[in-house]
Amino acid sequence: NLIVLAGIIYVLSKITSRDVVWCATLVFASGHALINNFRFGQFYLVLLLCCVVIYRGIQTNRHFAAGVLLGFGAAIKYFPALYFIPLAAKKQWQTIVWGVCTAAVLMGAGWMVVGSAANLHWISNLLIHHAQGDVAGQSSNSALFESWNSLLKRLFVKDILTNPTPMADWPAAYTIGIVAIYGTICGATLFTWRRLRTLDREQALPLLWALLDRKSTR
Repeated sequence: NLIVLAGIIYVLSKITSRDVVWCATLVFASGHALINNFRFGQFYLVLLLCCVVIYRGIQTNRHFAAGVLLGFGAAIKYFPALYFIPLAAKKQWQTIVWGVCTAAVLMGAGWMVVGSAANLHWISNLLIHHAQGDVAGQSSNSALFESWNSLLKRLFVKDILTNPTPMADWPAAYTIGIVAIYGTICGATLFTWRRLRTLDREQALPLLWALLDRKSTR
């Protein structure tokens, strides 16, 4: 983790043309997200390193390296796959092809190693629940998730064990709230996207990247 953290700061200094102290301050400002990565042995720093190296690869027209790392990240976690969108908007087809091929190879290898039964079980029983914050062994009503799903469930969905006294026992409000919030986020994203497309590549790329970064964490 320390080696990866140093790599992130170094690549950020190359991307931003800022000194190492400035980039280190930016990374350390992530606070608990960084602390938890070390405390619980999480994989997010490796993914973050992939993301900044992908960006640097695009910035320097190294399509193969950027595409392979994009495919690696997308095969492991959902949010790097969103970066295919700005690449398609900017017609970075070489990077997209290498990314899709790498992700397909890794996911295919995982399918063969783990077996089809386990993968089909994950798709049919776990994927949708996980995307909604319903994680086995953890209450989706927990405030620690800091998500719209958990907030609305605590407000409107009664659960005898984990949420016995919601503000109002009105499950329909949960669905209405989720649709309204995600619709607003998607609408604002599309509106901003259209405005950013009028900028040239050097101006638009970091803003598009940052925009998708925010959407992927919602």
